[in-house]
Amino acid sequence: MRRIELLITQVQRATENERVGSTDGISAEEYYQYFSDGQVMLQRRILAVNNKLFRTSDTFSASGAESYDNAPADMFARNMIASLEYSSSSLAKDYVPLKKRTQGERFSETGTPSQYMLESGLILVNAYPSTGSFRRVYNYKLPRLDKRRTTVSSHTKSATALSALTLVTTTPFDSADYALSDYLTIVGWDGTIKMRGIPYTAVNSGTGVVTIQGTTYTFPSGSTLTNGDQVCLGEYAATHSLLDDQCEDFMLTYCQKRILMRDSSQDVGDLESVLQPMIDDILELYSDDPDVQEVPVTGFSYFQDCD
Repeated sequence: MRRIELLITQVQRATENERVGSTDGISAEEYYQYFSDGQVMLQRRILAVNNKLFRTSDTFSASGAESYDNAPADMFARNMIASLEYSSSSLAKDYVPLKKRTQGERFSETGTPSQYMLESGLILVNAYPSTGSFRRVYNYKLPRLDKRRTTVSSHTKSATALSALTLVTTTPFDSADYALSDYLTIVGWDGTIKMRGIPYTAVNSGTGVVTIQGTTYTFPSGSTLTNGDQVCLGEYAATHSLLDDQCEDFMLTYCQKRILMRDSSQDVGDLESVLQPMIDDILELYSDDPDVQEVPVTGFSYFQDCD
């Protein structure tokens, strides 16, 4: 999908809101909010008809505890865990699936895990081991949509932590923007997220120096950062929607509707008659699994016996 800033221009033309300024026009921040709202709404609807389309996975180590409160920052909802597996050796080939159970089947004791339960934002593992690793498959949320606020001028980081960050203060830098969030996300030219969740308390309007909350920030494993990278506002944000291109017409029309509602325009009703068929067509496409669905194999002891 095209960069959101490019879509905003099209919405402004369609809603006759091309006039912008400090005392008139609709703030660009509203467009980013409406595009993000439309994306969340559509993702919710898609997950309701097919919960396999936004799957990803992560791993975490066993700690000898029964409960784990380490929900990924990009998890769509706390119940969106598709599966949990355990490997006593932490090797990928040794992962075995755990069965999802209810609270009535809980037994809190040490040992080799065979099941798990969800309790609010926690994962409870029974029995609970002190070594090994878990692999979690879950539905991720799409990053909120934002523009290129500026670029990275300089930075200092180790293999695990960011200790200094300075932003370019020439156009399009606007120091007032940074009062709108508590976090920054660094993205590439194509909108790919490179480092997310950088907490800050201030950005110097003259020098561009970012005051990092807590002095240093331990970033997620796999993060990268290069001078010249783009900067977005938000804990998890991007300049491009990760929805398929076929959803672009919906995103445009949804934002147009919200802007016309903002203008109290009578044209809102006309867009309603266009939006619903778009949503229906999108959900019909996403609800179908074209491949043949077979009963999954979760026990591999038979294959091992044949070696």
